[in-house]
Amino acid sequence: RQAVPLICQEAPFVGTGMETRAAYDSRICIISRHDGVVKYVDAEKVIIERKGGKESDTYDLTKFKKTNQGTCFNQTPVVGVVHSEIDGRVTKVSKEKIEVTADNGSVREYSLTSGLKQYQPLISSGEEVRRGSTLAGQIVLGERMDENGNILQKGTVLADGPAVDNGTLALGRNVLVAFMPW
Repeated sequence: RQAVPLICQEAPFVGTGMETRAAYDSRICIISRHDGVVKYVDAEKVIIERKGGKESDTYDLTKFKKTNQGTCFNQTPVVGVVHSEIDGRVTKVSKEKIEVTADNGSVREYSLTSGLKQYQPLISSGEEVRRGSTLAGQIVLGERMDENGNILQKGTVLADGPAVDNGTLALGRNVLVAFMPW
């Protein structure tokens, strides 16, 4: 109760190895219940299209809710989609990238991998796109449990809660230290 909550907490560079498990088990984060692709994301909700494309799940995020301790509870999305930055036509769609050719002939490539995040194309070659159109959504995994309630597969973290940074417990800031031998 005596700690000061931080506005921008950071996951530790060096940790115990239990930070991810602690954040996941706290149920502060929103976890995907089913496998699928992120169709839409903003500050207030995340929409996941389930594998097969017949159903979708909507996850509403809690925004600036007052708690009994006089603090503020807020969730922020950590999944994403790839948006077009230009008007044009989709000329190439592959597992690695999407190419969009603008009306003036310039070509813009959009990578479908970003670190550990994988994206799946949501459009096909030849389609017209406008600036801001969704080209691809992040692939997410759903949580799997056995009949006893034991977790068999962890779901993808869709949104962080307080004191969580990308699904990892973050209780403070990393200190920048310089060592200067004389």
